[in-house]
Amino acid sequence: MPTIDYDAFERERAAASGDPAEPLLFRFRGKDYPLPHEVPATVVLDAVRLRHQPQDRKGKKRDPFQAEAQVEQLVAIGDALFGPEAFREILASRGADGLPMGSSAIGRVVMAALGATSGGAPEETARPNRATRRAQKAST
Repeated sequence: MPTIDYDAFERERAAASGDPAEPLLFRFRGKDYPLPHEVPATVVLDAVRLRHQPQDRKGKKRDPFQAEAQVEQLVAIGDALFGPEAFREILASRGADGLPMGSSAIGRVVMAALGATSGGAPEETARPNRATRRAQKAST
């Protein structure tokens, strides 16, 4: 029976590519945090699940358990990307206004870091907002 040796493939790929010369850094509030050059598959799957969760519609009550689960998933993804200690430091850091990070900013930071590790800058991976899409449509 033919055998596919994925382990040998990975060894050859690693030997051919070598180690990345430049570390991947994520700058947040003036401090650099190292990121992995490749995101672990479990983190990608968690991000996909989080992104495809049903969104609340106007007029419907928000399920507090769903919101809590989303924050827990974001924290788990942040821990996997930055490491638990560094991510707690990011969450506790204070902005120029002297306030710590708000709950809505957690998702933006995690998704920006995921975008950076997948090869694109955060602005390249974000979808344009409605005003941007309308302006693009009007200019064509």
